[in-house]
Amino acid sequence: MSDYLVNLVIAHLDNGTDMTISLKKLPSEEIIASSSVQFQHNGHIGRIIEKPSPDDITSPLSAPLTFVLPGAISDYLP
Repeated sequence: MSDYLVNLVIAHLDNGTDMTISLKKLPSEEIIASSSVQFQHNGHIGRIIEKPSPDDITSPLSAPLTFVLPGAISDYLP
């Protein structure tokens, strides 16, 4: 496992959250082909917009689909 993934799992365990999402800073011209992350006032992710219009981009951060999920998620998967 790469250091990147190890560090992501360690951050997940250290923070005790239900889910951890890796974010990537991208220029606007790349975000419109990817996703835009909108944050709530408390700093938590409020919404991820896939392939946003330029007007929907509220931050330079994108969610490249690297998630750490709890093992219990397997109860909901076939």
